[in-house]
Amino acid sequence: MGPDTPGTFEDKLLHERRVELAFENHRWFDLLRFGRAMDVMQAKGFRPKQCFPIPQREIDVSHGVLQQNPEHE
Repeated sequence: MGPDTPGTFEDKLLHERRVELAFENHRWFDLLRFGRAMDVMQAKGFRPKQCFPIPQREIDVSHGVLQQNPEHE
């Protein structure tokens, strides 16, 4: 991909990192950093969750302070 290739710098950077670091597990973090994780994963048919569930015992001992993440209800 040369300098005259259409697209934004961000698009070119993500493509270059995808190709160069294909088997080094960096892509997910790049997609998160650029705010594209959900779009890319949904386009491939996946429904990733961006946060972990809060353990029920932690919610129980917090006396109503903590609530479960909406993605895990």
